[in-house]
Amino acid sequence: MPNPRLSPVILLSPVEKGYVAYNPVLDRLHHLNPTAALLAELCDGSRSIEEIRHLAGPLLPQGKTGEIDRWIDEGIRTGLLLQDGSESAGVQELSAAELSARTKRLKENGEVQAAHLCAKRTIEMKPDDWSAWYDLGEIAQCLGRRAEARAAYQKYFDANPDDGEIEHLLIALRDDAPPPRASDRAIQKIYKNFAASYESRMLEDLKYAGPERMLDAIRGAVGDRDGLSILDLGRR
Repeated sequence: MPNPRLSPVILLSPVEKGYVAYNPVLDRLHHLNPTAALLAELCDGSRSIEEIRHLAGPLLPQGKTGEIDRWIDEGIRTGLLLQDGSESAGVQELSAAELSARTKRLKENGEVQAAHLCAKRTIEMKPDDWSAWYDLGEIAQCLGRRAEARAAYQKYFDANPDDGEIEHLLIALRDDAPPPRASDRAIQKIYKNFAASYESRMLEDLKYAGPERMLDAIRGAVGDRDGLSILDLGRR
């Protein structure tokens, strides 16, 4: 059997308990425990399965070396691995624009591990994609990677120095002394971004029901009477 190797489209990142591996072509995320992470590293195309068994076998419980073959077979089946002599023309890597779009979709769907890998790969391919730097900063912050978030946001801010929101966020990420209040331009930027999704955030995310509650209160007081004269005492 030809030597197994990691598919060239796979994006890898270490995590607390091994690796995450994302295939952006197949849109498939793999969670690799420490043993699987080691096997992924050993499958670099230079080793036969017999050599991989010899290196990884002593780390497995007695009688479990067959798991190595099973893992490699499963890796080939799912597109994580290729065999050294196989055709790889069908595993064309996504373009930077496609990866950027995939990053945004994954982020919106809450798939932050995969989004993180796509954002990093986008920047590797197109380091002047400032939107990708912004995405990486936001995703890294979600993952608790403060240093990475700070560095990514700083790259974005260097190219977009008028973004008051990121300027304010960088103060926190640098652990600088906070200002007495957020700057006017930071507040303006936050509310400008919020305006586009105000309805969905208020109604769907925050379950805002102020008008309905007010209507219930009025009906409780006046019943179904109509033709009423209404005075609005709200202040401007």
